[in-house]
Amino acid sequence: MLNRAELERQPRVFQSLAGLSPAAFAQLLPAFEQAYAAAQDSADAQRKQARERQRQYYSSKKKRHTVKNIVITDKSTRKIKALGPTCEGKKHDKAAVDETDFLFPPGSRLWQATGFQRSAPPGTTTYQPKKKPRGSELTPAEKETNQTISRERIGGEHSIGGTKVFRIVHEVFRNHRPAFDDLVMATACGLHNLRLDFRPQVA
Repeated sequence: MLNRAELERQPRVFQSLAGLSPAAFAQLLPAFEQAYAAAQDSADAQRKQARERQRQYYSSKKKRHTVKNIVITDKSTRKIKALGPTCEGKKHDKAAVDETDFLFPPGSRLWQATGFQRSAPPGTTTYQPKKKPRGSELTPAEKETNQTISRERIGGEHSIGGTKVFRIVHEVFRNHRPAFDDLVMATACGLHNLRLDFRPQVA
């Protein structure tokens, strides 16, 4: 294989391969070297950022990288009325909803999951299943109350499931553009609501 020094001794061959004379190529070479160094530095920074993002979103409980959104649904229509920003899946539900700071109309009744313990937005009445105390069991009355609350909450779970019919939501998400995960989830929620507009109402 010919190296650069050998090619420079054959100007015609050099010109046919590089499209430049040896002298012109020598003048442009420093600029090429600087551009390569800048590109390599940028790539290293992107890889470092990707590794940090992986650590942030890794859930040791589920042994994979996860994200989550806080979703507010309407109990009567099963439409999604509010959507929180995408955050790491290992973040506690209470912490995620506190950062979002949803506002509810006065007098609203809020049926919450067990992850929202001690979360009571102003002006709302909250209903939440009671968690089993450590080292003991729930009483029969508490279990019955939990079942009643769960029956009221099931519509919200169905609404969340309605967004997961889209493969981009329930499969591995590989797009790392900034805020693109928020756009995907918002689009899925909008399509779920649109589908409900055309679904026949069951009496």
